[in-house]
Parts: sequence; C-alpha cells; structure tokens
Amino acid sequence: MGKETMRKQEVCHNCHGVMMLHPNEKKKFTVNGKEIEVSGVDIFRCETCGEEMISAADTKKIMEILIPKSETMLNLEEAANYLRVSNQTVYNMIKSKRIKAVKAGREWRFRKADIENYLNANTN
Repeated sequence: MGKETMRKQEVCHNCHGVMMLHPNEKKKFTVNGKEIEVSGVDIFRCETCGEEMISAADTKKIMEILIPKSETMLNLEEAANYLRVSNQTVYNMIKSKRIKAVKAGREWRFRKADIENYLNANTN
C-alpha cells in the first residue's frame, strides 16, 4: 500500500480492535542475535491489545535490508507443509517461541534455515 493511499486505521486481526497509524516511528528488529533499529517506519498499533503491524511497503524494504537475498524464506503454509503439520500448529509454535518467525505485514515469514535448525535440534 503506497504512503499516499495508506489508511489512518486498520482492524486488528488479533482482537478486532482499532489499529491506528503511527507514522515515522523507530522500530527495533533482532536478526541473528543483533539488534537493529530502523527509523521512519509506519506502524499500525491496536488501541486495545497493543498488536503492531507494519505497512506492506515498509515491510518489504525492511525485509530487503535484514534478510540476505540468498536465504530461502517460507510463508506460513510452506512452513507447515515443510514441517508436515497444520497451520494452527505453526501458529502455536510461533507463540511458544519454538520456531523463529517474522511478521511481514499481516503474514508470517520463516527462514528455511531456522526451520531446519529446529528440526535438527528436536530429532533424536
């Protein structure tokens, strides 16, 4: 969504509350154990539960900076298929921090290497 057409509010997918636009904020990301702060990020924040969502345009730019192009990324369905579990199981794994994930706009993204590390650590 371009900056000129971005709405001032969205609906929270977590609690269905109102998410208000907070433009040009600083946001911290942790990548490979290193913390990186990005300025000028447009964030939608839920007034009820505090859930945050970054605009799609900003998400794309941030992903290009933080994740090397050589890394294979999976969406939720691809990660579930790779693990041979349901989408709900993947959501539960994210919530319990068993696997690493990045929320890109409204969707989750997974580095294939992180999924493989999880599998290697949990297969005996």
